This record gives sequence, structure tokens and C-alpha cells, in this order.
Amino acid sequence: MTTIKDIARAAGVSTATVSLALRHHPRISQETTRKIAALAKKMNYRPDPMLQALNKRRWRNVQRETYCNIAFVTWFPNEQKLFDDEFHGAAWKGAAQRAEAMGYAMRPFCVNTDPETQKRQVRKLLAQGVRGLLIGGNYKSIPRLHFDWSKFASITIGLNLKAPRFHTVRFDHRADMETACRELRHRKYKRVGFCVLRSVDIREEHVWRSTFLFQSEHEVFEHTSVKVLERTDQNITDWIKDETLDAVIFWDSYLLDSLIKQGLKIPEDVGFVSLRVGENGESGMIKDGTSLGARAFDLLNLQIQTGMWGIPEIATNLQVPAVWQDGKTLRPQISAKT
Repeated sequence: MTTIKDIARAAGVSTATVSLALRHHPRISQETTRKIAALAKKMNYRPDPMLQALNKRRWRNVQRETYCNIAFVTWFPNEQKLFDDEFHGAAWKGAAQRAEAMGYAMRPFCVNTDPETQKRQVRKLLAQGVRGLLIGGNYKSIPRLHFDWSKFASITIGLNLKAPRFHTVRFDHRADMETACRELRHRKYKRVGFCVLRSVDIREEHVWRSTFLFQSEHEVFEHTSVKVLERTDQNITDWIKDETLDAVIFWDSYLLDSLIKQGLKIPEDVGFVSLRVGENGESGMIKDGTSLGARAFDLLNLQIQTGMWGIPEIATNLQVPAVWQDGKTLRPQISAKT
């Protein structure tokens, strides 16, 4: 069986060079990498999966010097806006902590939407030794980035970037909506609505709404209704009263104050569920942005270590479910004996 030592002897290089080249390490020139890859193929080299696993374990447990820079790509106008944002700031923090622990240097990169400016920014990134991109975005859907993707390993957090498609880490909106509906059923709510901002619905590819409508088709509740808002300041109290809803699922928690200001008592008049709870004790889903950022970095690290540069042929999604919080905006669960 051909070993790395055999390839190194045939190529006239060290075993370390062969090992790095077979992982497409950025320290090794493309010419050398192509030469060693061709030689390995000719010699029918097959890596030992058990040895690879052992090496990865050792690699994780050893403090290393920084050899590759990572850019956390965002469309916030400046770094402070990113740091101050509840979700994206948490994703940045989780990724940055994991990157530092793994021996990388990661910094925020506020991208300009102008194509020519982007090209200059890419040249700057390459000059700084950046080979990995965590694309975090903000709350706007950006249709395209004009990058030379072949130079980078890239992972997206959420669905802000519509094209090209990369491997993505995101929250599992389908599972979150199913959990919310299940919790409402346990509390004997029968007339349930779902309210979402149109731009958010489009950005998240209608996953929440389609899952809620699936529940409607299968008669999970006696009555359901969907309200799609064009603006966040629209009055929704009339919709709740007209549909005689006893609970509403919202895409975010900040509408709770709006309902209270419009004269509704929560949960006496209507139950309130947020698919992203804030800090006011709402009932709904807790989304841990720090954990999501860490998982995104782990995938990016894997791509760098295995030489997965450019746009993948098939982009995959790692979907992370949120955690339910009972909160104070729903009535308590009703036991089966009641």
C-alpha cells in the first residue's frame, strides 16, 4: 500500500509537504499541490481514515500559530453595528471564539455592494492572507457578491446571500414552527394566527408560513389565519379581533409591545408566541446565535483542511433547531385529565 513517505520520496519533497498538499493547504503552491495530487493518483494512494481521524484529534488539541485568516463578511455599515446586533453580533462572537481556539485570526469585513469596489476588496483580502469566508450578512437579502470564489472556502450563516449558493448553517424554521404549534395545542388554543413581515417571509423562503399552512391543512386547529405585513407599524389588532384568534405566532418578539399599546392583554385576550424571543420573558423559541456561529466556523475549518475551495456543486444546509421557552405570554399547559 502506497504511503505518504513513498509519495514524498518519488516527488523529492518532505512528508510534511505531501501531507499539506493533499489537504490543499494554502502554504503549498498550486503547482506543487497539482504535482503531488497527480503523483498520488498515479501511485494509487488511498488515505487511512482511522489515521486521519487520529491526526484531526491531535490537531484540535494542540495550540497552533495562526496560518490562515478568516473574514466574517457582513453588510452592516461598520463593525460596531455588527457587534451591537443581537443575533449577528452573537454569531460573530461564537465564530470568533472558536476561530481563536483553533489558531485562526478572524476579523469583520464590511462589504460594499458596488461590484467594482467588491473586486478591490477581494484583492485586499487575498493580500491579507484571507482564505476563509464566513458570510453573515445582516437582515437584508443581498442578491450577489462579485468575488472570485475559487480563492476562498466559504460558509453562509442564514439565507441572506441568494447567489451563489454555499454550504449554509441556519436555524431550522420548520422544526421551530412545528414546536410552536405543538405547544399551542398542549394549551388547548384553537384559533391561531401567524403574522410575518413580507420581506422576512421572502428572505426565509416562506418556510415558516408553509409549515404553518401545512398545520392548517391537517386541521391541527379549528381555525387558522395568516397575516403578511408590508410594514412593521401596521395595525394588527383588527385582524386578531376579526378572526377571533386566541393565539398568534409572530416572527419576532418586538411586536409584543405593539399589541399591548393597541389595548390587548397578553395572554388574557390573546396568547403570544415569538419565533425569536427577546429578553422580556416571551413564550417562544430561543435562538442561540453564538452556537450557530461556532458551528458555522467548524464547517469552514473542515473545508479549509480538506481543500474545498470555490462554489460547491451541491450546496447543503445544516439546520439547527431552537429551544422552546415557556415564558409568560401563554396560558399554562392543560393536563390530559382536565
